[in-house]
Amino acid sequence: MAGTAKSTRNTGTRGRAVRLLAIVATLMLVVTACGSSAQLTSVTDAASDAADAAGDAVEVAESGEAMEEEAMEDDDAMAEEVVVSGEIAATTVAPALAESVAPADEATSDGADSDREADGENPTASSGQTPPTRTAAQRGREIIYTASVSVGVDDVEDAGAQAAQIIEDVGGFISSQNTTGGAEPRSQITFKVDPENFSVALERLAGIGELRNQTVSTDDVTERVVDLSSRIEVTQLGVNRLREAMENATDLEDFARLEQLLLARESDLEVMRGTLRTLRDRIDLATITLVLEQDRVTNLLALGVTVYEGHDKGIGCPGGRVDSRVFEPGDAVTLCFDVRNDGDQTLTGVTITETVLGIESNDDLIPVFGDASALRPGQTLLQAYELTVERDRSLRAGVTGLPTDGVTDDVVGPAVRSATTPVIRVNEDAVDPGFGDGFGAGAALLSAIWVAVKVVSGFIIPLLVLLPIFALGYWGIRRLFAARRARKQAKRMENQPPPPRESQPQTVPAAPQETGSDESE
Repeated sequence: MAGTAKSTRNTGTRGRAVRLLAIVATLMLVVTACGSSAQLTSVTDAASDAADAAGDAVEVAESGEAMEEEAMEDDDAMAEEVVVSGEIAATTVAPALAESVAPADEATSDGADSDREADGENPTASSGQTPPTRTAAQRGREIIYTASVSVGVDDVEDAGAQAAQIIEDVGGFISSQNTTGGAEPRSQITFKVDPENFSVALERLAGIGELRNQTVSTDDVTERVVDLSSRIEVTQLGVNRLREAMENATDLEDFARLEQLLLARESDLEVMRGTLRTLRDRIDLATITLVLEQDRVTNLLALGVTVYEGHDKGIGCPGGRVDSRVFEPGDAVTLCFDVRNDGDQTLTGVTITETVLGIESNDDLIPVFGDASALRPGQTLLQAYELTVERDRSLRAGVTGLPTDGVTDDVVGPAVRSATTPVIRVNEDAVDPGFGDGFGAGAALLSAIWVAVKVVSGFIIPLLVLLPIFALGYWGIRRLFAARRARKQAKRMENQPPPPRESQPQTVPAAPQETGSDESE
């Protein structure tokens, strides 16, 4: 069996060498017929290189044959590895021979085209058309095309449908898609197209909206494909030999060892086939990843308040800065509310309010310029309010609006708001104090007292919880001191000597009293 495979391989190697030499000889004859000495020199050099490469291939094959014969004599296992080495060597040399011959073909065709152009017989040059570009497949190369495109659009959903239609028109399809909505919608779509339509698809997809980023890459995997194909062929031969050896095995141990080797070879073979299929899929269909991002919409309202002296129905609007004037008590002034749409969308229902002056809607204002029902981007709304100032006024002005698509009145987003707090200054030195001033001062004092009461109460109330504890402690301390004083008093009484005894007084007999007779005597 090994001898038959060896003779077949030797015959195939010599046959390839003979065919290559025949091709080289034919190329030399063609160039000679063209009669160009410079081209003959270049083609002759290429032919010489090809002949040298063919000789190297024959030598490699012969060396592989010699190594096989020697290994066959020593051991069957060693012969199998040498056969694999011979196959890989032949596979490695064959692309080199093809590449060395290809420049000769191109030189010959280029020389013929230049001769025809010199004679005025070149149809391409006479018609002014550009020669067609050779594709990677026509050049014999295996190339993987990939691209990533990021585009900003007004509507992600509509742009995704448009992109799918573009890819369908060029013969591609959607491989995967991931779309998210919300405030910032985004969609990532992966397309598969033929490599011939790769550039056309990229150009059309970039035209959907605003191109933000585009990355194109190519990967030449010709060597990987050739290497995998050769390894698959060699591994398949090894699997066939192992199967034949298992059929002829008589020893159980040899059969088990061959079975393990066969399982390992078949596993490697399937892995290589899967890798090759993946490469083929990526080569046959280019991959385009399209990222659609909706353009961010910014809605912004700018509110300004100006003032001038006098009442004229807002003719003098806009006035000057509020904080740049100091008015006298009783002056008639006009406030100008200047609203500008600095956003990207049309705003409807623009309403101006002011809480200090009691302005609740546009009905309380004097319209001067602009349309509050449809304020387009960049447009201005100007309205006035007349009043008489007596005191300083800290204003609290605000404006709101609802965004629309500019075509209908349908709201397409949250309300837009803006606020400002200007202060109208009045010369208070010229104001005589009156009842209002006194009332205000009294109210302020009462307010301060009330605040103080609240603070003190808030401080004392939590301490009321501790009063029983303090009382009990005070009572216990008093009892303790009273007991100590009692003990000290008792001890002091014990240490004092007893008082001396008093002698009983002697009784003195009383003198006899004289009788009455005596007295009468």
